[in-house]
Amino acid sequence: MHQLAFVLETQMPLIQDKLMFWPTMTFCLRVAHFGVDFTFKFLQR
Repeated sequence: MHQLAFVLETQMPLIQDKLMFWPTMTFCLRVAHFGVDFTFKFLQR
């Protein structure tokens, strides 16, 4: 628990940057105009 507290105290700006960057990138890549299709609809024969 002390290690976690130490990391949170000393690395907080880096952790905050990562927590803001990755959700932003994830939401941007899911936007339809980027051409990414996550529906996975396959043709049934």
